[in-house]
Amino acid sequence: MISTRFEVLIQETGERRIAALGAVHESYDGHEMPSRYSGTVGYHIDEGKIFETGSHEQGRDVEGAMAYRGDLIACEVDFRGVPEGKVSVLFFLNGIKIPRSSVEYTER
Repeated sequence: MISTRFEVLIQETGERRIAALGAVHESYDGHEMPSRYSGTVGYHIDEGKIFETGSHEQGRDVEGAMAYRGDLIACEVDFRGVPEGKVSVLFFLNGIKIPRSSVEYTER
């Protein structure tokens, strides 16, 4: 496996448009937003930010990355970087790549 990808189509939003997707480890609490704890990365669509180790408090601003109803968001993890101990995590909004991140990788 070189990469894995998943996509989410935003079909409905309410007043509190809070959603995120990202890469987390196997034992991560599924009730927490991705990037809440170190070793994970998340794209928070309501803020248009990438949250990762080193910026998990404030997030990294990404121009034009806020997503709304009808948008297609995606996360792709590229395992080609594993020998270096990190994997690339790419995020997409309507098929357009927004800034990438990386996360430490340890095989269990």
